[in-house]
Amino acid sequence: MSTCELKEHSVATLTVTVDGERWTKAQDKAFNKICKDFSVKGFRKGQAPKSMVKRMVNPNAVLYDAVDVLANDLYREAIQEHDLTPVDRPQLSDVPTINETSATVVFNVTVEPTATLGDMSQLSYDCKIEEVSDEDMANEIEHIRNRFAEEVDKTDAAEQGDIVNIDYTGTKDGVAFDGGSATGYDLTLGSHSFIPGFEEGVVGMKPEEEKDLELTFPQDYHVDDLKGANVVFHVKVNSIRTKTLPEVNDELAQDVLGKDDATVADLNAKVKDQLETSRKNRAESEATEKLMQAFAETVEVDVPQAMIDNRAASMVDDYFNRMSYQGIKPADFLRITNQKVEDLVEGYKKDAEQLVKMELGLKALAKRDGLTVDDASVDEEIQRMATAYGMKPEEVKDAVDLEQVKADVLLRKASEALIESCKH
Repeated sequence: MSTCELKEHSVATLTVTVDGERWTKAQDKAFNKICKDFSVKGFRKGQAPKSMVKRMVNPNAVLYDAVDVLANDLYREAIQEHDLTPVDRPQLSDVPTINETSATVVFNVTVEPTATLGDMSQLSYDCKIEEVSDEDMANEIEHIRNRFAEEVDKTDAAEQGDIVNIDYTGTKDGVAFDGGSATGYDLTLGSHSFIPGFEEGVVGMKPEEEKDLELTFPQDYHVDDLKGANVVFHVKVNSIRTKTLPEVNDELAQDVLGKDDATVADLNAKVKDQLETSRKNRAESEATEKLMQAFAETVEVDVPQAMIDNRAASMVDDYFNRMSYQGIKPADFLRITNQKVEDLVEGYKKDAEQLVKMELGLKALAKRDGLTVDDASVDEEIQRMATAYGMKPEEVKDAVDLEQVKADVLLRKASEALIESCKH
């Protein structure tokens, strides 16, 4: 038996009473555990007669241990009874009454709030897809030529566009600084990969030549110790390679498309299709993001701090995962930028609150419009995930929380319904 009282900031107070046989068995279990750990002079640990232990143990100790025995089950049952979604860990805040006959236990837990939908009449989905111009096509073909270019060693001076393999060491006041040195580094001159003046200083150097570059870091550089700092880079050029771009002909088309009968016309058609698809996807993504931000502003809900904190931490985890895929260690990133994980989490909290508001609003929209997710939709999402990750559907099912998958599908359906309703 339990009651639920919702208080400010979505804190639910659950009051649960337990009695009868269940409470008696919990006390027996708690007492038996105490007996196993109890030491009585003249007996080995846990071997003293229970009647003797009972005379020596404080009865209240047994009662409160019995509460511990049942606490998790009582809390879970109360959550299910009142159809609540916890967003933080519960706290056993009080045991107002407790005796051998019954016990009353009070839990406090932050739960997911219900959002109220505001005025959505002014929302719109504006998706403007930019047309592909001749200049866009020419630029993309040029990128392809660069990807398929042949690299040839050269012995004369380095020029813009050349690839120089270099060793370099950066020093500040005569002392090497973190992240300022490398050996065998391939640098494309003109890529603006280094601070201003570095690549320009390498232009004109020849293989085996060494040179000191006196440079100044920008004032807005991301490492505090190097902002506006005067430094010296000692650079040695190991080798220089230049690119020879292929002609735009059927042979290039066949290399790019992987077909023996491909023509320049086929290549142009493929490039245009890819550019149009990319721009369509980008336009739809930008329009969706703009709509969802506006939608979140119409949603009325008191977002619990726990939901904001959890989402911000999740966003940082995603950020670190993307870094890892790019070969960047999160620990190195934090060291170089002189930041802590807590700093990043704090920086994400504003965006996290907006995302949580949006999701709570979409849930309210789904409930209002009677949107549901059937098993077929979940299976379809599992299949999509399996294809994306190169796994079998059964493996995906074992690895994910199916209820979370179902919740994600419902949010997507609500989002699609909102977009459709806001098209003008």
